[in-house]
Formats: sequence, structure tokens, C-alpha cells
Amino acid sequence: QGREVVIEHEMLHKDGSWRIVEAHGRTVTNGGRPTRITAARDITERKRAEQALWESERRFKGTFENAAVGMAHVALDGRFIRFNRRFCEITGHAAEDLSRTTCRQITRPEDWRVEQGQFQQLLDGRIDHYSIEKQYVRSDGRLAWVNLTRSLQWDEAGRPEYTIVVTQDISRRKALEDDLRRLNEQLEEQVITRTEQLTTTVGQL
Repeated sequence: QGREVVIEHEMLHKDGSWRIVEAHGRTVTNGGRPTRITAARDITERKRAEQALWESERRFKGTFENAAVGMAHVALDGRFIRFNRRFCEITGHAAEDLSRTTCRQITRPEDWRVEQGQFQQLLDGRIDHYSIEKQYVRSDGRLAWVNLTRSLQWDEAGRPEYTIVVTQDISRRKALEDDLRRLNEQLEEQVITRTEQLTTTVGQL
């Protein structure tokens, strides 16, 4: 019908290997007789490179999405570019909400002020990453303790492109620390009270 057809297929090379070929075919009229014209090129290496890239992207996506910790890519202005399901669970915000907010907006103000100094050092190249314990403000208003590690991703020109954030939920550990602190305070009060009682008793004796 005069239309060009493009087909990818394998051809057996004379060395016994199979090569992937991209063939272009078209029929033209030559002296009233239809003549088929075919041109082909070897695209084996290109297809292998595409397959390797696809495998690499698949592994990265699997690691990112299925990680046991929260992971996010954050723009330099604080906007969330990408995040996994665990990050949503830890911060207490739905994916559609995170897409419309910034890191600053969901961080407790006191913690954000503390983090700014380390973030600036990261941008200046004085450190390659930092870790901090901070609190996120969940959508229901409750606070979530996390251990956050932040590092920079650089572009091909060597300029900072975005930050990589890894968060681990430490709310339970913080709750246990609070319980232990209260218990120690109670024990100290009891010791003081008992000491006073013993001192009174000795004085009476």
C-alpha cells in the first residue's frame, strides 16, 4: 500500500549470536512493477542499554517504595517532589496533601529553626549530610518524633538539585524515654521523702 513499516526482530549472525535488528520496509513502484525496499540496522547494544536502564529503574523504584523507613526527595525550597508510602505513614499526611505542602509547614516551628543552621551548612558544602531528631505535625495535630537524615543530590553541573530525606519513626522510643524520666523523678521524690522521714525518726529517737 506504499506505507513504510518498521519491525524489530532478531536475526542470526554468522558468528552464531542473535542480533536485534530494526528493519524499515516499503514498497515502491518501479517501471510499473512493485518493488520492496528494506533497510536494517543493528540495535542490539541500544536495546541492551534500554533493558539495563529499565532494570535499574525497577530496582530503584522497588527499594524506594518498599523501604521500611520514610524516604522523600525534597526541592531546595522545601516542596516535596517524591515520597514513599512509609513517609506518609510516619508524618501522618496523605500523599495528595504532601504534594501541596512544604517540609517547613509540617515541621514543629522550634525544630525547623534548629534545623536551618545544619541545612545551610549542607548547601554551603561544609557537610555532606546531617541527622537530627525532630517532630512532624501530623494532619490531626499530634506530634510525631522522627530521626531525620538529609543529604544533597547534585546535578551534572555540580549544583545542588534536591535533598534526599530518610526518616525513621522514633515516637515509641521517645515515649519510653519520657516514661523512664518520670519514673526516675518519682523515685527521686520518694528518696527525698523517705530521707526526711528517717531524719525525723532519728531525731525523735
